[in-house]
Amino acid sequence: MSWNVWWRFGDWRARHGAILATLRAERPDVCGLQEVWAVRDGEHQAELLGRELGMHWAYSPSPRPGRWQSRIGDPGIDFGNAILSRWPIGATTIGDLGGEGRTVLHARVDAPDGPIPVFTTHLDSSPADSAGRCAQVERLLPFVAAHGAGDHPPVLTGDFNAEPDSDEVRRAGGHLTAPIVPGFVLVDAWRYHDGTEPGWTWDRRNPHVAGHGTPNARIDYIMVELRGSGAAASTGSTWPAPARTRASGRQTTSPWSPTCAEPRAEPRAEPRAEPRAEPRAEPRAEPRAEPRAEPCAEARVAGRGSRARRAMVGPTGGRHGDDRDHR
Repeated sequence: MSWNVWWRFGDWRARHGAILATLRAERPDVCGLQEVWAVRDGEHQAELLGRELGMHWAYSPSPRPGRWQSRIGDPGIDFGNAILSRWPIGATTIGDLGGEGRTVLHARVDAPDGPIPVFTTHLDSSPADSAGRCAQVERLLPFVAAHGAGDHPPVLTGDFNAEPDSDEVRRAGGHLTAPIVPGFVLVDAWRYHDGTEPGWTWDRRNPHVAGHGTPNARIDYIMVELRGSGAAASTGSTWPAPARTRASGRQTTSPWSPTCAEPRAEPRAEPRAEPRAEPRAEPRAEPRAEPRAEPCAEARVAGRGSRARRAMVGPTGGRHGDDRDHR
């Protein structure tokens, strides 16, 4: 699952309960969150959600949160990404993507069948800055490839602030255009959906979105590496379960709607799951060297009560890192 939870904009206190209700109903194994708030030397949203849901968590604040802090007039509130997991979180790493202080958070999720490399990110938001997001993707993909080695394909979640046919999303996938890392291809999980819904995660039916003037769009993603042995995923509705039970079919907790994906029992059932004759001819462990691919690669593990400013792993196993993000 991936969800931008709108930081401390709007009635964030009331929204906390709605976010909890949605996550309890969806019961995701892993969830990537963007626009997560944290009080410096105090509580933060990832820890609260992890504790109340009984999940492990990892959190990384933006290195440059000033833009968002100025909007709410509080320099003491950090802004970042987080990962919640049903299973313990092992090593974490943070990559700096530049731009408006954007980052990518990596967490090794120690699932029962083996470790899963999970990533979440949030790219710059200006509609006119596709070039800036493309530059961020140039840093993002080598980071994911370098930290995604293992038996399980890496899973990338996040708010890309870009539509599926944009240059930045095409570059991130690497199959509609030349891949940034040779041989490394990510598939958009929504492509395995049955097509009965548009998958909008920025939807004008949501009153928080209606006043922005921008059109409906799908800008949030779950991507999985496409290997020769297959890593397909089927998706459920982009709206969370509580909303699906209502006639409106909409979730209005924040401007963004959660994106959900469920691994298939038989991932290679469809013919399209056989994209390449030579699945992994190039060693994925040798992505091109990027100067800032892993500036915080030595993010240290900290205990539940720690307020360390590098990567913190919490209660049921959370982590807090040195990188911070918003649309």
